[in-house]
Amino acid sequence: MQLPRKAAASILAATVIAGGIAFGVSGTATAKSHSYVTGADIKNGTITGADVKDESLTGSDIKNGSIHGVDVADASLTGADIKNGSLSVSDFSSSTKKALTGATGKTGAPGKNGANGKNGANGKDGIDGKNGADGKDGKDGIDGKNGADGKDGKDGIDGKNGADGKDAFVNAKTYNFAGTTIDSIGGKWADRNTTVDGSIPLTEGTYLVTLNADFYGVKASATDATPDLQVALRSAGGNVALTAFTAPFPLGKAFGLASDGTPRGLEQTTSTFGLVSIPAGGDTLQVHLFGYNADQSSNGSGEFGAITSVSVVKVNTN
Repeated sequence: MQLPRKAAASILAATVIAGGIAFGVSGTATAKSHSYVTGADIKNGTITGADVKDESLTGSDIKNGSIHGVDVADASLTGADIKNGSLSVSDFSSSTKKALTGATGKTGAPGKNGANGKNGANGKDGIDGKNGADGKDGKDGIDGKNGADGKDGKDGIDGKNGADGKDAFVNAKTYNFAGTTIDSIGGKWADRNTTVDGSIPLTEGTYLVTLNADFYGVKASATDATPDLQVALRSAGGNVALTAFTAPFPLGKAFGLASDGTPRGLEQTTSTFGLVSIPAGGDTLQVHLFGYNADQSSNGSGEFGAITSVSVVKVNTN
């Protein structure tokens, strides 16, 4: 019996798959026992889908990797033809995977924080950094309270005695002047004072000068005058000016000087002293006598006198 090519191919495929009666390659049905057709007996491209009975082939009848995209007609496969889980992402082309990628979904809620991991081992010490610039000086702090006084230290050893110093006073001398009557009382001192006879020459230097006067009545006062009496020491160069006064001189009953030169009646004494400096070239001292009345009169003129003395001691200032 002669079969059409397509029918023969269908039967051949069924025979190959089912393991039944084998047919010749020519398509003529020949009864042969235990003779099979193999893939090598079928020419490539001679069998099509039309030669295979519907649902007569299963996946187990197809060798893995023997079917490619070109073997499948466009739109011939549907989701029903693909077994769940039989395809993976690697089975799709890049363009297919890109087309299947949906829009980015909304960001999900943050997950809970995971548990803290264990502390890692301590790292090695880093290299010391460079010293920073010096900071500005701070303000002075408040002075602290004074501490308690320390204990007195032990007395030191006495030092050696120094050399003897020079004498402070040298060339001491006293000048005595006999009793002198005061010619004028009252008026202007420069015009009416009485100059005591005798003078005291001094060379350059510093002197301690003491002026003394012992006043007495020369005769009874015709007007009962009781003047304040004055003694003064002046120098020709104007470098010395010492002055001393008495209180009002009382009325007396005895007058004049005794034979020894001392007063017979009442006396009043006065004195003064001071340091005076005599410049280079020297100077001369002079004693002067005078008196004043409370009523500024000249009463008592020629009725009083004085015994005077001047002590001069040069001071060593070196």
